[in-house]
Amino acid sequence: MSTAAIAAVLPNDGREGCDKVNSQLNQAVAGLCLTTATTQARIVRWPNQNLDDAGQYYPREFMKIIKTILLMLATVLPLSPATAANLLNNGGFESPGTVATYLFLSNNATGVTGWTAIDDGVGERPYLMNKYRPGGSYTDRVYGGTYALAINQGSGIKTTFPVTAGVTYTLSFQARKGTTAGFTPLEVSVAGFNTSFSNVSGNFQLLTYTFTASASDAAAELRFFNSSPTPDYKTYDIDAVVVEEGAGPSVPVNPFVGDPADPGDPAFTTSHFSGSQNCAMCHNGIVDNQNQDVSIVTDWSSTMMANSTRDPFWRAKVRSEIAKHPQLEAVINDKCSKCHAPMASTEAQKDGSIAGQTLFDGGILDAGHTQHDAAMDGVSCTLCHQIPATPALGTLSTMSGNYTVNDNKTIFGPFGGPGDTALFPNPMIMHTGYTPTYGAHIKDSKLCASCHNLKTPYVDENGTVLSTTPETEFPEQTPYMEWEQSSYVSQKSCQACHMTHTDGVAISTMPMWLGPRNNFAVHDLVGGNKLMLDILNSNKAQLGALSNNFPETIAKTDAMLKSAATLELVAQGSTANALDFTLKVNSTTGHKLPTAYPSRRAILHIAVLNGQNQAVWESGKVNADGSVEGVDADDNGNTFEPHYEQITAEDQVQVYEAIMGNNEGEVTYTLLRGKEYLKDNRILPPGFDKTAVPADVRVVGAALSDSNFVGGSDQIAYLIGGLPAGNYTVKAELVYQTLSRAFAEDLFSDTTTPEVVDFKTMFDASTQKSTVIASVEFAGSVVTPPASDTDGDGVPDNLDNCILVANANQRDTDGDGYGNICDPDFNQNRVVDPLDLNSLKAQFGKASANHDLNGNGVVDPLDLNILKSYWGKTPGPSGLQP
Repeated sequence: MSTAAIAAVLPNDGREGCDKVNSQLNQAVAGLCLTTATTQARIVRWPNQNLDDAGQYYPREFMKIIKTILLMLATVLPLSPATAANLLNNGGFESPGTVATYLFLSNNATGVTGWTAIDDGVGERPYLMNKYRPGGSYTDRVYGGTYALAINQGSGIKTTFPVTAGVTYTLSFQARKGTTAGFTPLEVSVAGFNTSFSNVSGNFQLLTYTFTASASDAAAELRFFNSSPTPDYKTYDIDAVVVEEGAGPSVPVNPFVGDPADPGDPAFTTSHFSGSQNCAMCHNGIVDNQNQDVSIVTDWSSTMMANSTRDPFWRAKVRSEIAKHPQLEAVINDKCSKCHAPMASTEAQKDGSIAGQTLFDGGILDAGHTQHDAAMDGVSCTLCHQIPATPALGTLSTMSGNYTVNDNKTIFGPFGGPGDTALFPNPMIMHTGYTPTYGAHIKDSKLCASCHNLKTPYVDENGTVLSTTPETEFPEQTPYMEWEQSSYVSQKSCQACHMTHTDGVAISTMPMWLGPRNNFAVHDLVGGNKLMLDILNSNKAQLGALSNNFPETIAKTDAMLKSAATLELVAQGSTANALDFTLKVNSTTGHKLPTAYPSRRAILHIAVLNGQNQAVWESGKVNADGSVEGVDADDNGNTFEPHYEQITAEDQVQVYEAIMGNNEGEVTYTLLRGKEYLKDNRILPPGFDKTAVPADVRVVGAALSDSNFVGGSDQIAYLIGGLPAGNYTVKAELVYQTLSRAFAEDLFSDTTTPEVVDFKTMFDASTQKSTVIASVEFAGSVVTPPASDTDGDGVPDNLDNCILVANANQRDTDGDGYGNICDPDFNQNRVVDPLDLNSLKAQFGKASANHDLNGNGVVDPLDLNILKSYWGKTPGPSGLQP
């Protein structure tokens, strides 16, 4: 129990109360009067009943007793941790406490301890008030203690107090205003923050303002000011001013279990390579003829190529594969480092250390390894630009990371060829030791095939490698081979689509007189992996990402995704009681969509909305966590959604994807178990002939026999029944995902590997799991078919009293539900018999309404013929009778 807890507590400012007590007791108990943080209250103030009739305190002997008690308590009872001090040393204006009536304060006056007056010299100045002023009490204008401060119009007061950046503070004070009209709000400035209070009334009220200091300041200013216009007496009374320190800077909880990745030094050099920062010296700070910055290293720095070893999905998946097949760690390290850490891999191959070079646990991804810097620079400048043109480039022997790097430090580039301005190589030679030269292959898709056509070995359930040659390995990623089978092969290279092109670029800042070049390839290297770019941008410190250019690359990636396909309505049917339409997905890419890594998919999402804009039917709804309702794999990873030619139910979803299968024909998400594809209906590029392509890029599953699934497009029919008749809006969209839910869930089943656990944290936090890349919206109607009208008389059968004989007038003179034209059953015994014949004869030649079957006004031979046609039969049939 603290001193504050047992002391008498009265509402008011603690410092003010202490000032009064200490003053009355001649400072004998200075420091023992405390202020609580939660109540902002005055403690140890004597109750009114302890005052004598003269308003004085009891004699000094009584005070000595109280002082002794307080001193003992303060000695044995510590101050509660919850107790906070007022950062202002005279918040109640009680010091110096020598003003008997009131004291006007001129501009810059410091007569009130700790405070400085502000006065514009017009009207009355601010003034200190003694509650017990003789001849004119200020009782209602002082909140507590003896003193308060009045702020007239055009005046104010100010003080200072210390603040620490990031710490939260609360300013509180009591205020009231006079009764005249025309007040402007009370203005308050505190530690650089400005606010005002317009709801001050004629009675004291507690006003507060909370702020977090943006910078540390030993003398942050607090200022009160009244800017109300003249005439005088628009006065604010201020008392019990408190500034309390609250919570300190918030330190977010580290959500990761692994240590932050070391980013590496991009200014490294090795025997064969030089880091990207060394290239930036001359190849950053360049612009095109539109004065747009096209700095090579800056644009490259935020690509997936630059961050290939920082990619947390790659790290998690590689670590997971090693955990499942530790005996194959050397194979995994070699295969995965060739394209994700190519410079570190190449150096190890050239110096003979590749067999012992690892990725994790002291390997190249860890700081301190001799190849760490080279590994962390990803797929960098001196890797791609040192791959020479050889006859094998673009063939299986140089794919899957089996590129070569020249040993003479030759840098191949797209300029300086036949008919082009010659290169000026000396600056690069002098500064880096590399020699630039023309290489036409640097613009050829074959160069990209070095890593973007990847085949991997596969193993059985015991970890035994089953593939025996590169030809028999699993085609994990085949964008280059897909492009070869498209019409783009004679139109555009990989670089033509994935690198923006511009003109008027001096490709180096040295020498300064270098002339501009046209058809310059901006090194933005845009793909479709918006998810991972977002994760890199959001977790730069944890992943060791150095670039600040991610937002630009993300925007370009989004634009590329949205240019990859179109979606159109090609037909609407008139099927009764159903919406009947056909959509067409058109590819505008040079490879399958999606392509490359088999975790990717595209979903066709269809929503049917009623007149109230409510979804009444939906196929392929994508959830925030990346799962898709109705997709079999998202509910059970051992299954997958088939390819559809027609969809009739909400749990049927068209998903364009590649599903891996192992050697036992089971679905697998483990890359080393991938032997073949059980399904591959990814949208084909234009010109792709699914009946005549190599096995590595073949179509697999029901899409192969779908006549509407062809190069460049897929058509899919929808027949949606069970909807009420009416008008509807159909919204269709193609949604792209880098990482399918089933693939993610399989990876995340590993709950102990740090790389996997941390990637899940990043994945769950990302809002970029799905991207709509194409959409179309149109109106549709459900109509009820017209009722049958067998006799064609315009009366539906269900309402027709003679279904088989036309009688538009529905004449039924006896009202039995059968029209006269089909009702010669005059006695209504349900059969036409001799009795009916006799009845007709009796009326022959007469105008009997019931017997006049044809309605010509007389019973005649025509009526007799009608009767004969029903002889021995029942009347009707009638839609009104059973």
